[in-house]
Amino acid sequence: MITWLLLVKRYIYNIAMTNYICGMLTYIQLFNLLKHFPALLCLNAANNMLIRNDEMEPLNERMPDLGFLRELHLQRDGLQKYSEVITFCTGANALHTLDLNGNNIGMEELSKDNKKWRFPLTISKIDLSFNNISDWRNIDSLSEIFPGLAELLLTGNPIYEQQYRSPGRPFSKIEISMLVIARLPRLKSLNHTIISDKDRLNAETFYLMIIGQELSRLPDDCPASTITSLHPRYTALCNEYGEPSIIKSSHTKHDPNSIAARLINGHIKSSDSHDNNQYDGIIRIPQTFSLYNVHGLLSRRLNLSYTLFNLIWETGEKEPPAYIIAKRKVVEEWNSDDEFDCEGDDMNNDWVDREVELKPSTRPIGTIVDKKDIIIRIEKRS
Repeated sequence: MITWLLLVKRYIYNIAMTNYICGMLTYIQLFNLLKHFPALLCLNAANNMLIRNDEMEPLNERMPDLGFLRELHLQRDGLQKYSEVITFCTGANALHTLDLNGNNIGMEELSKDNKKWRFPLTISKIDLSFNNISDWRNIDSLSEIFPGLAELLLTGNPIYEQQYRSPGRPFSKIEISMLVIARLPRLKSLNHTIISDKDRLNAETFYLMIIGQELSRLPDDCPASTITSLHPRYTALCNEYGEPSIIKSSHTKHDPNSIAARLINGHIKSSDSHDNNQYDGIIRIPQTFSLYNVHGLLSRRLNLSYTLFNLIWETGEKEPPAYIIAKRKVVEEWNSDDEFDCEGDDMNNDWVDREVELKPSTRPIGTIVDKKDIIIRIEKRS
């Protein structure tokens, strides 16, 4: 088979070597083969669990000239570092698509010296879905490692499940995507969704608001750089939109182990101003109270069965309309025909107030609410 390939090597532009030799393929075996195909345009070496011997001489000296290569697919090859990938890209000055789906790429030493591992500027499409990206430093480093990055697939990574706005309060997937957009200023498409000017505006202002919330929670004796150093785009965003609002808590400082420090001030208001059982006031709720306890407490204050009303937490934040979020369903396969532009009339709508229904459950309210003062609206069930 190999002999036949060598006879027609000048006319071969695409090679698929998936599951080659029982799924175990060494770099040297692959490189020696590629030397015979100087006109190669697309290489698919998926499912091979590429083996590299660290004691070998530098592989860059053995890498064949792949100056015409445009697409490189290395899905599910057990790759853990970008340094295991960049060897393929040396001299590949026409490469524009890099598929690393299903590997184990995550935080590594490369982020300490991104310039050393900079990939060719021509690489604009990168599939990093179903890897081990769980830290925002992974995202921030992409701009340096892939300076030409324009289209990115990131679904299936732990970052969509392990990032929290505050302890016990996770970001939604749409919020994670917005933060990715804000952290990568040159990104044009994320998870098959084209990023419009409106999308970028919303993402960057949302990101700036999150930074402002982190600065607001920062103790007075800690410098702001403790937070801003974690956000490389902070200065650029402030120059574009102005500094975020920083609201320091004016409450008297309590011993963190005291009861007062563990109470939430719930400002109660009724949705119906003509309600005879209307209760407007402040109720102090221990953070350890379950939502069952909260409903029971309000039920006694209102003299109303907890089965007859809902509790709505008005967060004071904004979020995209629900129908826009529903419109952006994740597409699992990378197909340019599936991309769509969300610049229609829907994206011109203003954001809506973010509200959270506090449904009866055993979950402590302190794991949902991260503020000392909240507004709870009481809505009667129809």
